[in-house]
Amino acid sequence: MRPQEIAKRAHDLGLQQKALAKLSGLHRTHVGQVLNDDLDPRQSTLDKLQEALIGAELEQVRRLAKLHPQAALEAATVAMCPQQGKAAA
Repeated sequence: MRPQEIAKRAHDLGLQQKALAKLSGLHRTHVGQVLNDDLDPRQSTLDKLQEALIGAELEQVRRLAKLHPQAALEAATVAMCPQQGKAAA
């Protein structure tokens, strides 16, 4: 996943750089540099950011599942298979 895609997904989830940094274990300024394309990150950095996004998406699905089980299933499908979710829309 490229930095621009990570930035978009973080935005779509309502995650600010500070929260994404905390979830990924990276420093906030480093996350900002990656998301703003100010540096060429290592693959390990991109992996940490992507894992943090997946964790945030799953947490949102868990919360949603408590209130609306069917909506949670649809959200999980989109989170795990973004292309499939777009096709269903």
